[in-house]
Amino acid sequence: VDYEKAKEGPGTLKMSGTAIPDNTVYIYVDGKPFAEIDAGSDGKWSVEDKVALEDAIHQVRVEQFF
Repeated sequence: VDYEKAKEGPGTLKMSGTAIPDNTVYIYVDGKPFAEIDAGSDGKWSVEDKVALEDAIHQVRVEQFF
């Protein structure tokens, strides 16, 4: 997990990990949907998107169903 703060507006949140190959990964930040992405045939996944995060502790949840 990495967050690059922007001078103005939302920053860039980047995440990556491994999961069950060829299966969908659901990612939530502070209980809100952030991304839905498919893991590759090797199980690796990565995602990045713009999001505004305050200087605080945040909860990240990654789920996968099989």
